[in-house]
This record gives sequence, C-alpha cells and structure tokens, in this order.
Amino acid sequence: GKFIYNNYKQALHIINELSPAVQEFKVQLRLTDADFEKWNAEELEYLQTLATETEDDIEKMTYVEALESLAHAEVTYGGVTSVQFLSYTPTDFTPTQGLHKSVQAVARAQEAERSAAYRRLVLEMNAVDDLERRMGITERWTREQDEYKHALNSLMNRRFIHVVEHLEGLVVKRLFELAKANLAGTGYKLRQHISNAIARRSAAIRAALDKYNALAPLQNPPRPTLEYHEVASYAWLGEFDLLKHSRRDLLSK
Repeated sequence: GKFIYNNYKQALHIINELSPAVQEFKVQLRLTDADFEKWNAEELEYLQTLATETEDDIEKMTYVEALESLAHAEVTYGGVTSVQFLSYTPTDFTPTQGLHKSVQAVARAQEAERSAAYRRLVLEMNAVDDLERRMGITERWTREQDEYKHALNSLMNRRFIHVVEHLEGLVVKRLFELAKANLAGTGYKLRQHISNAIARRSAAIRAALDKYNALAPLQNPPRPTLEYHEVASYAWLGEFDLLKHSRRDLLSK
C-alpha cells in the first residue's frame, strides 16, 4: 500500500512540475493532445510488430545459426589438421610412437584436440543436413544470398535483445538491492549481506555490458556502446526498450 501511495504522490508531482513545460512545447511546435495520442498509438503498434516472429522466420534463423556454427567448426578443424609435409605412415604407427615423454604428452594433447574438433564438425554437419531435409532445401545457402543475410540480421538482432534483457534484469535487481540497503531499520548483518550482493551484481553487470558492447555496433542501425556508469544510473526501465527497439524509421519521427 505504501509503495502505491508513494508512486501516486510522485506521479502527481511530475504532472504538476512538467505540465507548464508541456504546454510551452505544444505552443512552440503547434501540437495538440491528439498528436500525443497518435504518437502513443504508433509506438504501441510498432512495438507489437517487433514482437512478432513467424515459424518460418524462426526456422530460417535456426538454419543460418547452424550454418554459422558449421563454418566455425570447419575453420577450427582446419586449424588443427593442417599438415606441413606429406610422408609415408606405417599401418601400425601411433601418433606418440618413439617420442620423448614430454613430446608424447604434447602429441596426445594435439590428437585429443583434433578428435574433439572432428566430432564437433560431424555434429554440426549432421545438424545442418537435418535442417535442410526438414526445410526442403536442396542447395545450401551461402552468405552472398539475400535470404541468408536477412536471416542472419534477424538472428543478430534477437541475440542482441536477449543480451539487453539480461542486462536489464541485472540492473533491476541492483536497484532493488540498493533501495533495500537504504531502508531505515536494516540491521548491520543484513546490510553487509546486501553490500556483498551488490558487489557481485556489479561484476555481473560489467560482464553483461561487455557482451552488449560487442554486439551493439553489429546491429542495423548500430546501437550505441555504453559505459558502466551509464547503465548503473538507469532508473527508467524504458531506456532499455529504446536500446532494443530503436530504428531509423522511428527515431526520424
């Protein structure tokens, strides 16, 4: 009850404080209340369309994701199986035969790495083959195709949104912990516990922020990279929605 009451008081304060500025803004730009209602409806419609993913879109993104994983597996396998020269190998030869123990250990490690890379490659090849059979694809997509580019762009955007939502969740938890730490009557032991939790949460936020900053420039259009102090100061959660959904067509309005 107290929480709702405080929010109600804050809402009244914002209305009283900002109403003159809004009226001045309306006069300067020749706006009416109908314009605000129209913008609100446009924003709602825009965000609703963003949340829509058809089964076909999801299937294409899954396929392109599998192709990307296969390409990575091929590069990895090629890197651990490169041969400097060709030679005759007896049928009973083993990779560690006739080597010093330390060299044998290195050889065994290299052989284990090659085996793991090969198993990964086979796994990714089977995944791609299975998807192509299910989707009726007879010719494998390449990165030059428009369909591939579109699906990859959608996949990158989906990954980005998940990263932003994870970052948002961490910041929300941190806000609650900070609020709880400042409550009157909180005991010393509880304060210490909350302080430790805030420290751990801050480290998690920094890690999530690194992922965000790695993906942000790859979006279309590119999203801004952020510093820790910017994210930590977010009190209005709508700022995360702007990070997830800002596009040129919307920002131009």
